[in-house]
Amino acid sequence: MITAAILLKIRPDLSPKNAEVAAQKLAWALPQYQIDTPLRVVHILAQLAHESGFMPIAENLNYSAKRLPHVWLNRFPTLASAQRCAGNPEALGNTVYAGRLGDSGPESGDGYRY
Repeated sequence: MITAAILLKIRPDLSPKNAEVAAQKLAWALPQYQIDTPLRVVHILAQLAHESGFMPIAENLNYSAKRLPHVWLNRFPTLASAQRCAGNPEALGNTVYAGRLGDSGPESGDGYRY
């Protein structure tokens, strides 16, 4: 079981309140996604400590059509191709992260969810 105390040992710069919130969320999420072995747990903790520091954050995926080809040229080679995802974080996440790093296709919702 992941506790706030464990998270604070990993990230001493984390506030006790954020450590408690993260521990509660992990208590729910780990079994939901079959992160149920010591190896899986240490891997996810290392990844989360590195990427978010266990802080509640979300990636800002609210881009204009003009900006999208600059950020993701391979996904949006023209301004016209970017129109569908402009100002639509869910569509953008599902488009740019689809089929990468274990995510399924755009229709699965994995790109935005993960």
